[in-house]
Amino acid sequence: MVVSITVSKISVVKALFIPDVPGTNIPPAPDGQPPLAFTIDAAAFLGAANCPVELIIFGSAVASIPHGIWISLPLGSIGALTVSKQLIMPALGIFICSGLLGQGSLTLQIKFSDIFVSCLPTAIAQVILIQAACSDTGTAEHLVPFLLPQYIVMLCVMTASMAFTLILLFG
Repeated sequence: MVVSITVSKISVVKALFIPDVPGTNIPPAPDGQPPLAFTIDAAAFLGAANCPVELIIFGSAVASIPHGIWISLPLGSIGALTVSKQLIMPALGIFICSGLLGQGSLTLQIKFSDIFVSCLPTAIAQVILIQAACSDTGTAEHLVPFLLPQYIVMLCVMTASMAFTLILLFG
């Protein structure tokens, strides 16, 4: 991130990656793009695979849960986390952003994305990190039961929250 911010602040270096930077005259590559534009294209290509790969890993983690473990799980904790993350957080996101509506401090797009992010469940990246580093067996069998109900509830909560948000912002 430090490298990215540094590159974005030095206009000559920035012109190596993106076209039409004011005050610079970097000759283009043979394809007409800046010389290092291929790195941006490669990062965008690899970044597009993020969500499908995370869902594949999450699915494999769900499939690796033993069948008898569901009875012995702390269902109260799982339910409390699901309710707080999927019901209370979106309500707070809508409440806070609707309070900022009249002040003009944020654009509509930022308010919409803030409310959208408040509706998202806990990150699947936690499963990946636990499988890669923290677990001796390479499984995340205790984390997946906490995430699975959030993704199930998210379908209804996110649809309702986004519909309400669109009415709030544009209605």
